Amino acid sequence: MLKNVRNALAGLALAAVSPMAAAAACTGVSVNNADTSDVTLNGSPATSCLVAVGNPQSGPNGDPSVFSGTFGTGWSLLGKMSGGAIPATTISGVQFSGTFTDDGTNKAGGWTINASSPVKADLVFAMHASNRSGSFFFDDIALGTSNAGKWKIEWHNNGQQIPDFSNLTVFVRDVVGTTVVPVPAALPLMLTGLVGLGLLARRRRHTA
Repeated sequence: MLKNVRNALAGLALAAVSPMAAAAACTGVSVNNADTSDVTLNGSPATSCLVAVGNPQSGPNGDPSVFSGTFGTGWSLLGKMSGGAIPATTISGVQFSGTFTDDGTNKAGGWTINASSPVKADLVFAMHASNRSGSFFFDDIALGTSNAGKWKIEWHNNGQQIPDFSNLTVFVRDVVGTTVVPVPAALPLMLTGLVGLGLLARRRRHTA
């Protein structure tokens, strides 16, 4: 039992120091320096990204056709915005909401996306700037009541300049409820309990 506890602790320590996934360049047109690390959520970069002509915010339900050839179909509009708040939207019984901030450069800032209960889902964070859009795909990402990230624009417009942010559209699909995972602050208490159980089992073996 004690050996199992030590192995579990070693595994958790290794996970804690695992490096963030390496950034991958976006595909598409006028990519310049755009890569998956340009949009992050909960410290993780997007899974993949695409720079394309077109505006995912077009039409009443958005236009996922701008990126669906690369990221697949089945997307539902989560919200449209040019700044401030992503409006609360309920999809698959889960209410989503969020915020979007600009750091003053009009080329970078922060964002949040929150779910009323823990879920896993696919997300696309689609920014329109000038005559290009940067769409950032998060595959099967875990979402809780508080999720924060950063964004920046690094692709080029057709004039070979880095354009200013125009608007944001967020899409979601495959929303699946999950069980609550212990937050990092609770892990030391859980590990203390596991060690205590291991010591108790060892004492019982010696006194038997």
